[in-house]
Amino acid sequence: MTTRLKVKPEVGFVNEFDFNEETLTKMKILELNKNESILWECVESNPEWVGTKVSFHLAEKNRATTLFLNHSGWRELTDCNNWSMFLKRLMKYCEEQITQY
Repeated sequence: MTTRLKVKPEVGFVNEFDFNEETLTKMKILELNKNESILWECVESNPEWVGTKVSFHLAEKNRATTLFLNHSGWRELTDCNNWSMFLKRLMKYCEEQITQY
């Protein structure tokens, strides 16, 4: 999780994320469907991410929500696998929020 960010839920806005790493990540919002999906284009980050697109889609079924993630547009196969780390952090954060209620 990070508290160092600049975000706005608006198509065209460039969100900025800093996960206490050397590289600032900037994602431009291309599509936004409130409470359903978002599509980003990476405009600044690790070089292998720039120009790629990331989409998140939420689907609810039987009182459970599933998160679908797609990261596309890679120029070549790399060993960059930050999503597993990010999603584990997200899951931990969500679980902590649930236990507070």
